[in-house]
Amino acid sequence: MPKIVDRDERRRHIALSACRALARRGVERTTMADIAREANVTTGMITHYFANKRDIIAAALRLVFERTEARIEALILDGEDRLYSILRETLPIDAARRDECAVWVSFWGKVTNDAKLAAVNRTLHDDAIELYGRAIRAAWPASTTWDNAVFDSVHTSVLSFLNGLTASAVTSPQDWPADRQLQALRLHLSLIYRWASAQPVTA
Repeated sequence: MPKIVDRDERRRHIALSACRALARRGVERTTMADIAREANVTTGMITHYFANKRDIIAAALRLVFERTEARIEALILDGEDRLYSILRETLPIDAARRDECAVWVSFWGKVTNDAKLAAVNRTLHDDAIELYGRAIRAAWPASTTWDNAVFDSVHTSVLSFLNGLTASAVTSPQDWPADRQLQALRLHLSLIYRWASAQPVTA
């Protein structure tokens, strides 16, 4: 009897393998053969599930976002009341998260030259904006009293800080060990919360 193949699971396995290959070699240097070796399959099998490398990259990016989203959602649903504990899940503070973040950082330099990947990036960026907005609301109940402009400033500042810290930690890991990343996150959140709390509340 022929073996039943779970197509979605096979695609996920290839996408996860692509994450590891992309993290090590970058978007430009990673080949289909590199991904096949990482997945322990043939390039022919990969092309059965993905049309080209661009489609694999898009799948890898979605997988990275889904994994990050799942960790954040779990903390939100558990009633986590510290934004620090939620956002630390997005930083490259261990091997698995470094691979995820390295994929993103490598990808950022690619989107300007590829319309399809740029569209994927826009979709995931919009999803991230919504996700982090909910995380801020859940973790900082006082944010419900802030003026919309104040909340938007906090929201933008948090996202920009995370992007910058992630890029720095991925490209200069020796300068940004986990403890320094977490210290920087604590400081940024403390400062921005203090600033937001000092703003006048609009009736």
